[in-house]
Amino acid sequence: MNRYELPRPFQVSAIDFNGEGALLAMGENVRPYPRYLPIPFGAVAKDHRVWTLDGYRRNLTIFPEVYFVVGRDTAMDEQNIGEDAVLGFGVGLCVLDDAAETSITGGSPRDINMCRWYSQYADDSHLLLPEIYPMKGAAGVKIRVSSPTLGEKVFDQGALKWDALPLLNALSPLNAAKKYDLVMLGASEAPFRVPMDVRFAEGEEIFIEAGKLGGGKVTVKDLRSEDVRLPVWRPRPFVCDPAYLDVN
Repeated sequence: MNRYELPRPFQVSAIDFNGEGALLAMGENVRPYPRYLPIPFGAVAKDHRVWTLDGYRRNLTIFPEVYFVVGRDTAMDEQNIGEDAVLGFGVGLCVLDDAAETSITGGSPRDINMCRWYSQYADDSHLLLPEIYPMKGAAGVKIRVSSPTLGEKVFDQGALKWDALPLLNALSPLNAAKKYDLVMLGASEAPFRVPMDVRFAEGEEIFIEAGKLGGGKVTVKDLRSEDVRLPVWRPRPFVCDPAYLDVN
């Protein structure tokens, strides 16, 4: 099955860090709920063969991710969502960066954390290979990623805290899914880190091998430049005084 042959999803969503190793490597707390975020359709690259890293991006966090396509509509607060709710699984890559985080002036730790989380909103943050395969879940899949800049690493998807069906069931009190919705499951283990002073070579390829989920290669177009910067952002003040709310 090919994702390009399916209707456009009603909603696209993603988890960034979805394994204890990934969370701890990024300095995040391990919490009993998923870091689930609806994102724009434009955050998924239109061309799975070329991955453009725009000029404003800075220090990169890169990892492979399993994604799935929802197989049927689910109801709000539906119980015991089963395998028929997943049409199939595929594999791809995700890039996050700290451009917004480093452009912030002031703000709380939560403001800074949200800047990191919302870097998934940027265009081409997720590059997804188009082939989709029927499977019961991502557990058992091991994804090998390699390139001259990244080196080589195997990401065990058995380390995911939230696979497709547990995720859909956990979200059902708050979210009803639509058929063909697209969900990325995030990093299972510690991601690659590519600082601003390290560039992908012109024409460099990243190779992905994912066993039963196939694989492929992606050409990276690294446009990062010190001459291109995000505007400085200052967090908005509270709508009402925190003292009035008796909170910090």
